[in-house]
Amino acid sequence: MEFLGDSNNPSALDVVSFVREVVEKFPNLRSTITEKLISTLSEIKSSKVFRGILWIVGEYVESPTDIQSAMREIRKVLGEIPILASEQRLLDAASEEGGAAAGGGEEGEDKEKEKEKAASRPRVLADGTYATETAYSTSTSAARLEAVKAAAKPPLRSLLLGGDFFTGGVLAAALTKLVLRFAEKSKDVNAINTLRAESMLIMTSIIRVGQSKFVTTQIDEDNNERIMNCIQTLSELQTEPAVQEVFLEDTKAAYSKMLGAQEKRAAEKKAAETARPAIVQVDDLLAFRQFSKKSADDAID
Repeated sequence: MEFLGDSNNPSALDVVSFVREVVEKFPNLRSTITEKLISTLSEIKSSKVFRGILWIVGEYVESPTDIQSAMREIRKVLGEIPILASEQRLLDAASEEGGAAAGGGEEGEDKEKEKEKAASRPRVLADGTYATETAYSTSTSAARLEAVKAAAKPPLRSLLLGGDFFTGGVLAAALTKLVLRFAEKSKDVNAINTLRAESMLIMTSIIRVGQSKFVTTQIDEDNNERIMNCIQTLSELQTEPAVQEVFLEDTKAAYSKMLGAQEKRAAEKKAAETARPAIVQVDDLLAFRQFSKKSADDAID
């Protein structure tokens, strides 16, 4: 699992695929493997790897202690919540520092206003008439916003602010599964409500920041609806058993069925290759390995 944080994306994806198959086939290893996966969340850089690990964590983390540990690590890689409020605070702090550097107080504000230049130009409307369009250049504000976006952030937060809301949807589904499973296994009502409220806060935070100016790309309708469905599921925690079954049973059963189908196809292919007769033509060349030219890269027999 040391390769999960590798910058070489294909190798990390191969590790995730292998780990996912192992935790499904060997239930006695699930606790150890998921604990290791959770500890590596802060090292991951790829969104695809993040999605794979979040799916594994949501499906196979089962004990209440492990669920709470997973939530703590997820909070670490997300950073301060709510995301929008914390990013806005950073922007406000940068604006105050810029105003102080420019002279402080009202003088700084006056200088900022002087920098804003209004430019008017005629614009043709849909009906063919002309209208005056005024544009204000706020280069200083835009530069501060870009500086806030470029600041160092936790890995999962960086992906969300970069517009990767598919990962946000996977995160919402994983959080929903963790809360539902925690509610089944734990009798501590306060802990259940705390975990549910924290998860719903994370989901609403993703939606709100996805509609703000701090993201590279606005959140799309599909992921917005997916996260909203997860919020609704958690808000109706005890009233919709069918939905809980979909989250906790159906997805795992679908993956198990997919693995079975893959193994069946592999076995059929191997049997077909084994049963295929070896056909040798009378004019086929005979290859003598002893007479072949060896290269420096050949392995020693």
